[in-house]
Amino acid sequence: QTREHLDIVKLLGIQHGIFVITKSDLVEKEWVKLVEEEVRNLLNNTTFENAPVIATSVTTGKGIEELRNLLYQKLSKIPSKQDFEIFREPVDRVFNVKGFGTVITGTVLSGRLKTGDPVEIQPTGIKTRVRTLQTHEAEVNEVNIGYRAAINLAGIELNQVERGDVLVQPDLYRPVEIINGELTILHSSPKSLKTNQRIRFHIHTAEVFARIIIPDQKELKPGDSAYVQIRLEKPIHAAYQDRFIIRQYSPQITIGGGIVL
Repeated sequence: QTREHLDIVKLLGIQHGIFVITKSDLVEKEWVKLVEEEVRNLLNNTTFENAPVIATSVTTGKGIEELRNLLYQKLSKIPSKQDFEIFREPVDRVFNVKGFGTVITGTVLSGRLKTGDPVEIQPTGIKTRVRTLQTHEAEVNEVNIGYRAAINLAGIELNQVERGDVLVQPDLYRPVEIINGELTILHSSPKSLKTNQRIRFHIHTAEVFARIIIPDQKELKPGDSAYVQIRLEKPIHAAYQDRFIIRQYSPQITIGGGIVL
């Protein structure tokens, strides 16, 4: 599973990371060193070859302060992400708060949002407005790119929004059922991907069944890249340069990923 997660991180274009060995108090020091060595070997010849590897324990406090300092150091050196000012927040959780109504949570992908702003739920196109905003359990008047945000939606029932939806600035996007993209098959993929093969398509927090059409080719072998057409079994929200992951229909194994064109 760790190897699969590393493959997914690479496919998503993530450039920075800290690798943490948790619960290190439960095993002997020699075992922790072996795990650390295995992690470093796993990271060889990847973007994360020189990334920090640290052992921690929340029970004893080991490594926690060092991890905190490393996070601050890393964050201070990472340039701010380019923001196109169009608000988008993929929904990862939906729940009801008594006296307030429906609340969604997610990470702001781009833009900013203020209390009272109009928003649209994609792909359904339902329009609503922001009643209240919270980040890290504190009420705020505004959230922007990178924030974890809980958004209380006015007049929305619990069954009108779900994980996989995306909250967006109104009247700018249409749901899509066909996506053109650039796809790379992992070297570790157990099989080739055949044209018209049914797969699981993951983008943001959504998972949809789809078929991959490979123009002028019958299949893509492990390590291959190509321009493809993705035909979804139901509409979703997707935009130019969004990253996606594909997995086998069954068994559920990550086989590749790419970028929306």
